Amino acid sequence: MLRFRLHKIAFCADIQRAFLEIGIAKEDRQFLKFSCPPPPRPPNLDLSTHNVETFRYTRVTFGVKCSPFLLAAVIRLHIEKYINKYKRACKMLNELYDNLINSTSNTMEALQLSEEMIHILGEKGMNLRRWATISTTLHKAWKRANINYWKASEVSGVPLKILGIIWDNVNDNLNFDDHCIDDIANNGENLTRGIVINHPNGNDVYKDVPKDYTEDATPKNFMAVLKGDEILAGVGSGKVQKSGPSDHVFVYFADHGAPGLIAFSADELSAMDLNRTINYMYENNMYGKMVIYIEACKSGSMFGNILPNNINVYTTMAANSEESSYACYFDGKRDIYLGDSYSVNWMEDSDQEVLTTETLQKQFKIVKKETTESKCRSSEI
Repeated sequence: MLRFRLHKIAFCADIQRAFLEIGIAKEDRQFLKFSCPPPPRPPNLDLSTHNVETFRYTRVTFGVKCSPFLLAAVIRLHIEKYINKYKRACKMLNELYDNLINSTSNTMEALQLSEEMIHILGEKGMNLRRWATISTTLHKAWKRANINYWKASEVSGVPLKILGIIWDNVNDNLNFDDHCIDDIANNGENLTRGIVINHPNGNDVYKDVPKDYTEDATPKNFMAVLKGDEILAGVGSGKVQKSGPSDHVFVYFADHGAPGLIAFSADELSAMDLNRTINYMYENNMYGKMVIYIEACKSGSMFGNILPNNINVYTTMAANSEESSYACYFDGKRDIYLGDSYSVNWMEDSDQEVLTTETLQKQFKIVKKETTESKCRSSEI
């Protein structure tokens, strides 16, 4: 996602029927058999009295968890012969994960790269289409070059999504679900009414942040949001997670905690219920990879010996299962701490590092070193 915001002109595209373009080798098709009676098939057909034919898939079946990885491997194999001629275009294709998302400094560069990538994938019958951008100049250039482009969401009426996140490419807004208790900015004890800071002399981090469930931030609603449960229609903003097997999902939770639970304002979420929710998301193909950061006391107890290590979830916690997590940046004027050590450390590291190259493991090592009051924990990648 950081590549998408790195330069002035952001753009994206996707491959039409991408997974159906991946063929299965003949020797492997025997593992993808299915049986079906020959046509015509009358209603209430008794299969015991009819011959049943066996068929084999020649393409990767839709919904298979490994599909994104197979697609990435196929593309990497194909672009090898183009690396010297189209170096940057190949680099972008090598980073393609369902959606192609990137950015450039100018229109001509973006047009050239899009034409090169269309040519590279087109040779293998892959149609890179539905190009979208915030740049009207690039949009016109694509139109002149007869490149298939995506009409603005406010015109087409269909939201444009990149890696599961809605992108308003007219106003250049990314729309996230924000599950928070809105009880700080206008609190009577806040000396700067309407403004929230998390660093001494810091900037306002409250203005223009969408707040989806401020009056309804409960464990039940939190789990429903993650599971994409439509039961939330009419509650808060009603927004829920609508992700698929190619999406990356990031979850950050900050509040109180105790052994085996994290706390909301008036209720608690148990480790077992949280892990059941994560397993539900995995079993229903709601993510390709998921990352969870938890700022809470005893947060190390939320996943240890509970969360399976083979469902593509990476977790980091502010403390182990026995320790508290600690606050930092005491503001004498407000008589309050402005942040928590673990959260401050990962956020400030994110501000300083090049996130397109920094790995999650590297960030955790830095955060663990800087967070001296508690022992941070993480799962294996």
